[in-house]
Amino acid sequence: MKLAELSWVELKKLLDEGLDTVFVPVGTIEAHGKHLPLGTDVYIPEKIAEVLCSKIGGVLAPTIPYGVTRSMIGYPGSLTLTAGTFRSMIKELAISFGKKGFKHVIFVNGHGGNTDSIKEAIREAYMEVGVKGMVIDWWLAARSVVDKYYPVGQGHALAEETAALIASRDDLLKKELYDDDEYVPYQEGLWAYPLPASALAYRKEKPILDFDVEKAKRFLEEVCEYLAKEVENVIERWRRGIDIFERRA
Repeated sequence: MKLAELSWVELKKLLDEGLDTVFVPVGTIEAHGKHLPLGTDVYIPEKIAEVLCSKIGGVLAPTIPYGVTRSMIGYPGSLTLTAGTFRSMIKELAISFGKKGFKHVIFVNGHGGNTDSIKEAIREAYMEVGVKGMVIDWWLAARSVVDKYYPVGQGHALAEETAALIASRDDLLKKELYDDDEYVPYQEGLWAYPLPASALAYRKEKPILDFDVEKAKRFLEEVCEYLAKEVENVIERWRRGIDIFERRA
């Protein structure tokens, strides 16, 4: 169910019947190599959130497309909010969901630059109104699945992100623009803004990309299966537990 497509009457009925969870995809608009769209960090969490919502139950909120972009800020089309603005937006949104009757807000995140702000925002929202929050960095949370399918070439705009984009929106892949030299390897202690390439390898070996569509679909399906089990476990524990706000009541 998509929140934006429901009338308020329909949503009220669902909340009265026990609907308690909302999934919110969140990303950013930034360069992703030459072969992936600027909205890569938007389309992937949007797809994952849709699948998680279907598997676990809940309602899917509209995607938040803007986030905190840092290392790719020098490239055309890379956009950013300040960390403070982004954190305030996430916090106020979580509080708003809580005040409307939702107990759990699950932010499915597609961009590492957002993580710290979301974590702080959901902690503050919980302390203020009792709404429970979670942020999922899919590529980290499902690292075992990433390593299984793409042990070589992991990184920003590289193996796992390319596969996830193919599985989410294969019509947006720009394979003909792929440049296997358009990357820099991550090296601790060296920082450059903006990065001198729009892809970032997490390891020193030269990235190898796999454009196999069927493999990409199996990969993202397994990522979603893994994440669904983990998220469902947390939600069930929340439902069984007693927190400070429930004790006050």
